[in-house]
Amino acid sequence: MLIDRLRVLFVLLPIGLAAIVLGGIPYALAVTIILSLAAVEYSRLFHSGGYRPAGFLVAIGAGTIALGRYWNGFGSASWILLVLVMLSMVYHLLQYERGRDLAGTDFGITVGGILYICLLYTSPSPRDRTRSR
Repeated sequence: MLIDRLRVLFVLLPIGLAAIVLGGIPYALAVTIILSLAAVEYSRLFHSGGYRPAGFLVAIGAGTIALGRYWNGFGSASWILLVLVMLSMVYHLLQYERGRDLAGTDFGITVGGILYICLLYTSPSPRDRTRSR
């Protein structure tokens, strides 16, 4: 297990550092990929506990909010979150109708995961010159 994590570290660390140095679009794409991978890991964690969050929505949501952050700061975050919460609600309502008793808990885990992963990316970007004053 530790060896696998070290392999990932030695592969992703140079890529991440190169993206930071390059900035701009490579940085935004690297952050999007990293947050999407974190969202997949978050979903797997709860799947192992017997819950079924909508992992694809958590991953897509984390990536979409990261790209929205690059595009216009957090100007589009409210609309993106609104759409993601509604899609999660529909997905888990359908799961409930199919007999999933813990669909409400799964919905909470899904929305909580989207918000949690988004909070990981609330630090100022290198482009934010207004916060450094």
